[in-house]
Amino acid sequence: LPGGQANTGSWLASLTQATHYLGLFLALGIAAFLVLLLPEGVRADVARRRLRLLAATAAGISIAAGILLVMQSPLPREALFAELLLIAGLASALAPIWLKLSATPSRLLLGLGAMSTTAALTSVGHTRSFGPTALVITTDVLHVLAASLWLGGLVGLAMTLPGLHHRPNDIARTVTRFS
Repeated sequence: LPGGQANTGSWLASLTQATHYLGLFLALGIAAFLVLLLPEGVRADVARRRLRLLAATAAGISIAAGILLVMQSPLPREALFAELLLIAGLASALAPIWLKLSATPSRLLLGLGAMSTTAALTSVGHTRSFGPTALVITTDVLHVLAASLWLGGLVGLAMTLPGLHHRPNDIARTVTRFS
């Protein structure tokens, strides 16, 4: 690579950061799709199973990338705290897709997990270096949540709709909830 070792380290750090965010957005978004957007009566067992596995895999990849970032951080204590909060948030957000819970506890766990995860992201990083702090953090949280819902929803639709091709009413309900 042009520029030598320093450029390689910067490129690898950027790739690790992108992997961290992509895995996080995908895990949170798929959990939200399964809990909030895919109607309960829709018979999509194979897609649900595949989406649960994809969400868990994405969360694992995000956590692994996050640990690599903590190891490279100039502020390891703060970065470690943020990563532990992020892991707890992901566990809470993903719990409803693995446990047989009713709608209200599932939504509460998902919401708590999503807020913990986004709080972890805003506790370190670029949102802490600009002001006004409250506005920057609020918009960053909303941005992460919107990106997660969008990405997870698109992946959820792509994996669910093909199995529903003989049930146009289920397709209409699912797509309407995503829109």
